[in-house]
Amino acid sequence: AQDICFNCDFKKGKQVNIKLSAAVLAASLSGASVVWADIVPSVEVEAQYNDNIYASEDSVALGTKQVESWVYVVRPGVDAVFESGANTYNVGASLEQGLYETSKNGSDDYLDSSLYGSAMFEFDASNHLEAGVEFNSAHDERGSGSTVGAGLTNRHPDKYDELNAGVKYTLGSKDAMGRMEVSLDHMDKDYKNNTAITRFLDRDHNEIRLAGYFQVMPKTSVFVEGRHKEIEYDNLPAAGKAFSKDSDEDRYFVGVEWEATAKTTGTVRLGRQDKDFDGSSLKDYDSAAWEVELVWQPRSYSTFYLAAQRGTDESSSSATFIDAKTYTFNWDHDWSERVSSSMFYVYTDEEYGAQPLIPLVKRDDKTDMFGGSVNYQMSEDLKLYTSYRYEDKDSSRKTAVGAKPLDYDRNVLTFGLSYAFK
Repeated sequence: AQDICFNCDFKKGKQVNIKLSAAVLAASLSGASVVWADIVPSVEVEAQYNDNIYASEDSVALGTKQVESWVYVVRPGVDAVFESGANTYNVGASLEQGLYETSKNGSDDYLDSSLYGSAMFEFDASNHLEAGVEFNSAHDERGSGSTVGAGLTNRHPDKYDELNAGVKYTLGSKDAMGRMEVSLDHMDKDYKNNTAITRFLDRDHNEIRLAGYFQVMPKTSVFVEGRHKEIEYDNLPAAGKAFSKDSDEDRYFVGVEWEATAKTTGTVRLGRQDKDFDGSSLKDYDSAAWEVELVWQPRSYSTFYLAAQRGTDESSSSATFIDAKTYTFNWDHDWSERVSSSMFYVYTDEEYGAQPLIPLVKRDDKTDMFGGSVNYQMSEDLKLYTSYRYEDKDSSRKTAVGAKPLDYDRNVLTFGLSYAFK
């Protein structure tokens, strides 16, 4: 699945491209000549060994036990690119089938799908428009979402449909003295099963972002940015309207972006965030917010990436929200034309907001995750790879007998190959 969010440019070395399948038709209606540029069918096959598929604690007190399994995954897909003058259009689709070796009656098996399309219009050097839409039919694996810490082995994973759409307009070129950006995003998420619980997670949001950039020296600009998001849940909580998690979020940043040399680029945002709830019994929240992204490429074949972010997120539990801090480090290195590797470390600190129905329960989750991968490009089309990931979660939440139901650790080892029919 693609990341669909014009306000989410906090991504490693990626320009955020939104998908819009109607772009090709729009170009045709305008009289532009659409050129078939490229179409790439692909397939990826993986065998994963996971020693804790439910992300649960091995605990006698809790009555939970870690379950290990091999998981076999197949991901076919197709991606097509069209061009019309300076404009580019992209459409694609993908499927993902996962089969668990130890799954009883296929209870953990899944089939996810994604459809997407994008358009990038360049009207002239100072006017750019990106637009797109994506539809995902996916799932939350057991041990995540509404089943965190539950150790449920008698319930199918939560399935949902999610629609993401957005548009972004840029006035001014990258090297201009001044530049303005405005973007709109929409998300709608609806769960399809286990609705006695998951229906309270159905929600949508609309967000607008405005940013103004001013160049203070070559390759360096300062900017101010504001974001406003309206979040609405489709169903009221059992406790009633006074506990509604519908909210308005506002974030304000000042920042700087630079490209000091061809080897070093970065963006720093510092500001505030405010979250105001519709529910009269819920307490509003405000705090500092930041987004930092640094990329250093000392050699053309070696890239280091460092990022830090703090912002609010929605909770799948009874908590009103999550104040999340995430720190990421990544190193990519090409050892030869065929062999490459990647190493990463991610630390997350999630402080959960008040839980009105159980006010004495506090929750602060700290998660360490690290790992790496090695890739071997056998040919232009065929790549072999193996990867390893370790996760360790420590939560402050305890039961009456002092057990910690949300703690877990796990190891995931993957062997795979991908083939692109170029």
